[in-house]
Amino acid sequence: MEELSLTEHEMIWTTRFFMHQEMQWASRLKDAKARRFTGPAAYCEKQISMWQEFGRTADSQFEGASRTYSSCWKPAVLTA
Repeated sequence: MEELSLTEHEMIWTTRFFMHQEMQWASRLKDAKARRFTGPAAYCEKQISMWQEFGRTADSQFEGASRTYSSCWKPAVLTA
């Protein structure tokens, strides 16, 4: 039971870590755009997309693996 509880918490922590990384890159993107750095801005957008996909995939897999897992994934940055 102890291991199950820890694993369920790790699922949430993992998803939230991906969301945190997405937010970090969004902050860097905002800075790059303010400075009109097009290359770094493009890299930031790629990183945001990558972390969003990690979060979305992890959340989906965790939902399928555990009946008690409650989805916590929300995209921090809305992509068009």
